[in-house]
Amino acid sequence: MTPEETQKLNEHIKGISEILINNTAIENLKDFESIELIVREHMLNNVSPVVASFFLKQQREQLWEEPGL
Repeated sequence: MTPEETQKLNEHIKGISEILINNTAIENLKDFESIELIVREHMLNNVSPVVASFFLKQQREQLWEEPGL
């Protein structure tokens, strides 16, 4: 990953984090353990499915572009 890509990724992650924290109950922010658990929950329920879907779409597009398929 280039430094520019890393910077862009970090900017997007910060934006996502702002949205997720705005949708997190205050009691889930009381200590490190509860924060870790809610971050995992957000990642599993909100972030990972979208990223996985994007990767699968890219894979399908590449398969269709390969000659002989």
